[in-house]
Amino acid sequence: MKEFLTSHDIANQIRMTRPVFDGVIVIVEGDSDARVYKRFIDETGRVVPAHGKTNVLNAMEMLDNSQVDGVFAIVDSDFWALDGVEPPGENILVTDTHDLETMILSSGSFDTVIDEFGSDRKIRRLGGNVRKMLVNTALPVGYIRWISSTKQEKLGLSFKDISFDSIVEFNGSVMKTNIDSLIREIRGNSNHAEINVRDLKIRLRRLMNNTSYDPWHVCRGHDLVHIFAIGLRNVFGNRHAKAITYDQVDRILRISFGYTEFSKTRLFTSISLWEKAHPAFRVLQE
Repeated sequence: MKEFLTSHDIANQIRMTRPVFDGVIVIVEGDSDARVYKRFIDETGRVVPAHGKTNVLNAMEMLDNSQVDGVFAIVDSDFWALDGVEPPGENILVTDTHDLETMILSSGSFDTVIDEFGSDRKIRRLGGNVRKMLVNTALPVGYIRWISSTKQEKLGLSFKDISFDSIVEFNGSVMKTNIDSLIREIRGNSNHAEINVRDLKIRLRRLMNNTSYDPWHVCRGHDLVHIFAIGLRNVFGNRHAKAITYDQVDRILRISFGYTEFSKTRLFTSISLWEKAHPAFRVLQE
């Protein structure tokens, strides 16, 4: 029933907690985010999943308006950096990249997983840059997500049930997304919403040729993890990766993301600055 909690429920829960709990309260988007972030938050604090970014933002606005102390939120940046959107308030902190998963994949945690499940021989055949290949494969999906997310478009596209096994193709050491298959998948999952395929391909090609956009803000973490799992099974994995699943890769990446890697992020710096500005609350573990 947690998924049915509203922003009002979250805000009221924290308001009722505040008089009897004097530690910091950190609101995050979901349960899996909470499991990661609580490893870095001091034991005197509490991490509260709000089950969606909109819930986080709305609950934080209510709490700020009520002047509830010692509460801040961490949300995924999503496309904010590309759209030039600033966080709506000093108590809203954002990930360095598109989301928590991309922040993990761009860190040394990725190398730890590759060391465990990658084949040295196969990776050498790729030229060694597995991370770059994964990002390039995920970029078309990310760009179409971005196009669809803009308020002007209102395309009504659904990416929920995309079969990455159907859209990712590989030939030896080459892995890429088949654009035609991707668009067919999106149309099928969007109740065949009206899409001008030719126009969409032109816009996608234009974006793909523009090197000014940071791919770590374009690509969505869940997409990259799906592609990473496919790559491990079919392109660059060792014998231990032959049957590895998305859920397993996702879990291993999260577990491998420790305090040392987190301390290198801009988000860590933002939390440290928030802590200095609110000295009554201990936030980060020492």
